[in-house]
Amino acid sequence: GAKKLIGMVPASNMTEEIALINIDNFLIADDLKSACKKTRQYMEVYKSTAWEKLNLYCLALDSKKEEVELGAKVLSEQGTVNQLSCCDLDLDQVLMTIANGGNIQDLIPGMPGTGNNVYDLSDASQGKLSPFEFSLMKSLKIQFNEQIIEKAGPGLQRAIAVLSRDTPLSMRIYAAELALASGAISFNEVDTLYNQYKFEGSLTQAAETPSLPLRRAIYVQMLENQDIPSRTLLEGYIDSY
Repeated sequence: GAKKLIGMVPASNMTEEIALINIDNFLIADDLKSACKKTRQYMEVYKSTAWEKLNLYCLALDSKKEEVELGAKVLSEQGTVNQLSCCDLDLDQVLMTIANGGNIQDLIPGMPGTGNNVYDLSDASQGKLSPFEFSLMKSLKIQFNEQIIEKAGPGLQRAIAVLSRDTPLSMRIYAAELALASGAISFNEVDTLYNQYKFEGSLTQAAETPSLPLRRAIYVQMLENQDIPSRTLLEGYIDSY
């Protein structure tokens, strides 16, 4: 695919923007090993702070605490913005938490919802979720919910739906539905995700499915099979939004 093709281009022949897209693809697919390997190669060519942040992330994944702490201090002295654009979290604290093998509960003790690692973005800043931040949140073992997916732009939403196979299916479906609304993905791709959810039960049981994206997946499958009058299913599908 495109990720494999881009990955074959030598760093010296690649623009920085394309190089960052290459890294983004690895991060979304949770291929952190390749992301870090490529980051080190690109750092020989590019010197922007984006690569410094990526390299610090790789060091944190390798539990190199002292190097992470020193690198974060250097970035701070350079005046680099420390707060993540998506949420009220500081990059240096996030990286140190990851380097120490911690998760969101270690970063924000006693945070509401931390019993299942849900991070509430409702009061967070209005910035969009970047692929880099998406990967950071996964490393913090944050449970993905609708608020986090809504923070992603259409391109990232599509990528989460298609590439991020270890993200819960309900959230991949929701990301695909949002991407579909903005024209970033085709219905056939959304339908493929709908049909990945296996459900054997009645319409009543479908209506009781807690996850609305999964409930819509059931309704679409039933509509395609025409096992139940379409009007009933369509009403259920619409009501699930």
